[in-house]
Parts: sequence; structure tokens; C-alpha cells
Amino acid sequence: MLKSVEGVLEPAPAENARVLVTFFPTVTSINLVERGIDPAAAGELRGRLGAFVEGWDRPEMDVYDELSSGRC
Repeated sequence: MLKSVEGVLEPAPAENARVLVTFFPTVTSINLVERGIDPAAAGELRGRLGAFVEGWDRPEMDVYDELSSGRC
């Protein structure tokens, strides 16, 4: 179950700026079978997503890792 907390951002970028923070559980692995993805479908998906690997591995894409980790 997700936990969310509502609050007010201070200093606020705009008057009455409210925020909602949601805490997500740490996921170390995903059970694909529970999501209806069998090994053959997983392999096909992995192959299709492989076309994006070169772009994801570019140094300038690191900013997105920083944003998602909260380091920015």
C-alpha cells in the first residue's frame, strides 16, 4: 500500500503551492509471471527495448537518473 503526505511548499514558488509526496516501496525484482508476461514475451520485450539502450547509456542521460533518485 502506498503512503502519501500532503503539505505546503516553503518557500513556495507560487502562492498557496501545495505538494503531495508519495512513498513507493523499494522493488528489487519484478515477478513477470504475476503480470501475465511469460518468458517468451519477456524475451521479445527485451529485444524490442534493446533499440533504446544506446540512447539510455549516453552520458547526458545521467540527469534523468539524478532526477529520479532525488539527487537534483
